[in-house]
Amino acid sequence: MLKYSKFWGRFSLSFVFLFQTSFASAELILPEISLDTINAQTESKATKERPVGRSACGPAVLSDQDVRVVPYVEPVKVDHTQKSTDLRKIAGRHGGSITRFPVNVGLTTTNFLYRTELSMENLTYPDGRSCVGIEKLVLQIQSRDNIVYIARSIPQGSCLYREVMLHEQKHVTVNDTTQAHAQDVMKQVINDLANQYNGQVFPTAEQGYSQIERAVNDRLRTVWSELNADWAQQQSDIDSPQEYERLSSVCNNGISYLFRYGGLK
Repeated sequence: MLKYSKFWGRFSLSFVFLFQTSFASAELILPEISLDTINAQTESKATKERPVGRSACGPAVLSDQDVRVVPYVEPVKVDHTQKSTDLRKIAGRHGGSITRFPVNVGLTTTNFLYRTELSMENLTYPDGRSCVGIEKLVLQIQSRDNIVYIARSIPQGSCLYREVMLHEQKHVTVNDTTQAHAQDVMKQVINDLANQYNGQVFPTAEQGYSQIERAVNDRLRTVWSELNADWAQQQSDIDSPQEYERLSSVCNNGISYLFRYGGLK
């Protein structure tokens, strides 16, 4: 019989960028995105066993459709409706550190996570042992809640608006390159996992299912954490003290002027 296992690998992150000196992650509980086609294909094979004609526990031939990465990227939205003080609250809700200023002129949020769908098949021998292997391993990498906020007190089309937007776009670019890089890295990882667990003998089928699922989950979480650390460092590098100083002085010291004379509300 085939063992079908579906689980979430979640490393849910939201980072606030402009005028933030440090970062923090926040767990967001998101509705599950159904992969209807994948589910239908898996359910239709619910009684499949490894070919009985195999005399040994050898590898099965897996196609690119059996082992693949599916990207899901929500488009970036620009929100110019929030007050500066509200952006500060949004920053706090998304786990970002609060700046030394009582207001925020802009921020970028994003949420990276992955979803794994794993199915396995087995062939049980007369002595009760089972040959268990991965039949399908599909990984969906999601980029959600991609929003660039610019305080509504900064006039659209102004020098200051352009400077804040240019800064935020640097963070958006890192998000885009991270998504592409994560797809390449995770594709290699799931290929390696599918090859490693493509037919092994276990005392029972249940033990095989459990061990393979745990190994897949642990490996994906480890690599995902490494990707996250690299991503966070890139974002932190953008928000350097020199960049903060530059933004404070551009457009005839526009941000400092608005802050000093109450223009940022």
